[in-house]
Amino acid sequence: MTAEPYAAALLAQICREIQEIGDEHFADMTASAENVRGAQQAAHALIDRYGWGPVHAAAQTLEAQTGAEISRLTGRAQPK
Repeated sequence: MTAEPYAAALLAQICREIQEIGDEHFADMTASAENVRGAQQAAHALIDRYGWGPVHAAAQTLEAQTGAEISRLTGRAQPK
């Protein structure tokens, strides 16, 4: 496997794991102290496993995807 497909696969894996953290810790749609602590611990574990750069890139990817989806649903452009 060349570096590019590997990087894309790693990015996709980290994105899934970030989404799972959100699903697990914020399924009840509250930002309780317990939920926030659990999410922070999970995020630290993710950074420990993959490093800051890949996790940050995945978070930016998810943010861009979410913004694009909101723009598509509302017909309003994402602010720059």
